[in-house]
Amino acid sequence: MKRVLLGTILMAIMFTFAAGTAMAYPVKAGDTVTMYNHTHENKYLPYDGYYQAKTTTGWTFGTFCVEKNEDFVDGETYVVESVVDYANKGGVAGQTQPNKDYLSDETKWIYTRYQRGDLAALAGVSPGFDGYFGFDEEVQEAIWYLENEVTQVWNRAQAIVAAAIAAIQGGAEFDDIKVMNLVKVDANGKIISYHQSQLVAPVPEPATLALLGAGLVAAGVIRRRSSRK
Repeated sequence: MKRVLLGTILMAIMFTFAAGTAMAYPVKAGDTVTMYNHTHENKYLPYDGYYQAKTTTGWTFGTFCVEKNEDFVDGETYVVESVVDYANKGGVAGQTQPNKDYLSDETKWIYTRYQRGDLAALAGVSPGFDGYFGFDEEVQEAIWYLENEVTQVWNRAQAIVAAAIAAIQGGAEFDDIKVMNLVKVDANGKIISYHQSQLVAPVPEPATLALLGAGLVAAGVIRRRSSRK
């Protein structure tokens, strides 16, 4: 009994340590990423998002853009100039410093809840496709509104905005969401063009996933041994 209790405690400590410390972003400055828009025939489902990003390091994730006055070409590969708290070169409006458009807490909350799968429920809307505008597109519109890229939103986008504002006013927590700034460079590595900056969330590092997997295996062994006694 003592051995089982000790094993359980050790597993709990290991899980807590891994989950609390070993998080990283799926991209870093200097990586390359291929971008796909919402109409691309290969949408990399179930990686939802108004856009999808496929990195050379093996990650594929759904994302949303911060700026409305820049773009990218569907299926093209870009260099990650930086992963920071702001969109470089700003956007339509909202720059707090020259060439820096910092993310609002409301946008960070929206992307956090979207990634966790409960944004629609918290905003009191349906997550499914609704007429011409799909849910992902309305999430994108809400983000643009909160980043001062558009001046008006409707229907579910309006409900998402209201939920985000209320959540932040109520002290809601959110993940450390960053901006993945995309550029094109020449043969010498010099930036020749800036493109739509995208949201990116921290994910468990591969070592953490391996540690958690090992912990689950160890927990199973402990259970089997205890059941034989």
